Amino acid sequence: NNTATLNDQLLPTITSVSLAVDNSTIAVTFSEAVYNTNGGSGALETSDFSFSIGPSSGLGTVTLNSATPTSISPSGNTYTLGIGLSGTPDGSEVLKVDIFAGIYDAVGNEASTTQSNNTATLNDQLVPTISSVALAGDNTTIAVTFSEAVYNTNGGSGALEMTDFALSIAGG
Repeated sequence: NNTATLNDQLLPTITSVSLAVDNSTIAVTFSEAVYNTNGGSGALETSDFSFSIGPSSGLGTVTLNSATPTSISPSGNTYTLGIGLSGTPDGSEVLKVDIFAGIYDAVGNEASTTQSNNTATLNDQLVPTISSVALAGDNTTIAVTFSEAVYNTNGGSGALEMTDFALSIAGG
């Protein structure tokens, strides 16, 4: 009779976030089961979370339609939150997920509103465009400049080849 189990005093935290490829949802995983009441009950709601977005450093023009998630879907300790975006991200914007006071674990430890594993960089959805062309003086070559790095595969590799282009002449 000389042992005792210590009481849980560990605060629930966000352990990771995972953004959907199309930037429509973000999965927020907590270190343990969480509730919106101090007593181990009450499902989390969209109003328990808040989004903010860092400015683009490139050509993207994305904004949040609302700081509140558009939907919530729990699965164990993971909550998938719907994101309402307007515009097109260029992959430089950072989405931050904040939590409000009032998120508890089963024994009543309240999660801090300051978290460290709560950001994700939005996925680039800005299509590359031809930003300029320059024809050589003797008409033997043309320099094509794109708005960003381009490749001939969908994995960010492979140099462009002659067959990736089609030339045509109009007039004359």
